[in-house]
Amino acid sequence: MLGADYARLGHEVAELEAAGVDRIQWDIMDGRFVPNLSFGADVVAACRPHASVPFEAHLMVDTSPIRRRRPECRSGWAVDAQLHDRRVP
Repeated sequence: MLGADYARLGHEVAELEAAGVDRIQWDIMDGRFVPNLSFGADVVAACRPHASVPFEAHLMVDTSPIRRRRPECRSGWAVDAQLHDRRVP
C-alpha cells in the first residue's frame, strides 16, 4: 500500500480486491524504528470496510510501547502482523 494514492486509500483497497488480490499488506512505520513514517492503525482501520480480503501488517515500530500496539492488531484491522523485534536505543 505504500505506492497507493493516499487521498484515495479506500478506493485503492477496493480496486486491489477487484483485481483479485488475496490479501493486502500494510507497512506500518513509526518514524523511530525506521526513518520513514507511514500509516497508523486508524488509517488502516478506515480502509477495512472497503475490502473483505485479509489485511496484513508489517510493523516496523519501536517495540518498547508494543503492549499498546498489540490490541490494535487484534481490533480487526489486521489478521496477521509481522514485527521487527529490535529495540531502538
